[in-house]
Amino acid sequence: MLIKKLLFLVNLMFCEAKAQTNRELRSKVLNALRAKTEIAEVKVTQSGSDKVQTYKYSVTDLNPESLVIQDLAGAKPVDIVEFQKMGLSPEVFAYSFFNSEIPTPFGMNKTYHITYTAVKTLNNSLSHFLVYYDKKNFYPVKVDYYNGNKKISTIEYLEYKKMKNKVWRAHVITSENHLSNKRTKVEYTKLDINSDSVKPTLGAETPKSPL
Repeated sequence: MLIKKLLFLVNLMFCEAKAQTNRELRSKVLNALRAKTEIAEVKVTQSGSDKVQTYKYSVTDLNPESLVIQDLAGAKPVDIVEFQKMGLSPEVFAYSFFNSEIPTPFGMNKTYHITYTAVKTLNNSLSHFLVYYDKKNFYPVKVDYYNGNKKISTIEYLEYKKMKNKVWRAHVITSENHLSNKRTKVEYTKLDINSDSVKPTLGAETPKSPL
């Protein structure tokens, strides 16, 4: 009985230490990414196509529910579902995979912190994902999505820059669907954060914004 109690206490201490590590990492990541508002213009290209699509988007508090995407060519809002067909989702821009999920520490090597998050979808198309964070600056570098042991897609965040000496932003994002071998590349042509305390409205006049 004494041995069982000791084992229980050891396990409890391990779980508490693990939870504390997870909270600390979560806090550091949010500090590296957090911005009140974000508005940007992006250029989107896909493998197997010469077509270049340009969009503007705005997002508040990194919340994908507040994400608004506008087609610059057509000057009209873009249906999120249509945008997702290109292999992209609001999470790609809003980094909400960390904000909306509580990941568990999965590992750490010389370069990255790695977290694991289990996911249950209605059609069982996704089982879990791994997120790799820069060990020094704590921004996300790569996300691998799995269905069981099969890797189904990968998103990479590249060419990071520190904006206003406070918030890190990737200026190139690639999304690869390993099932269809389709690859999508997003390049930021303009990007501004915290340009206004009020939620930005696409198409409105914003004379103080560099956009």
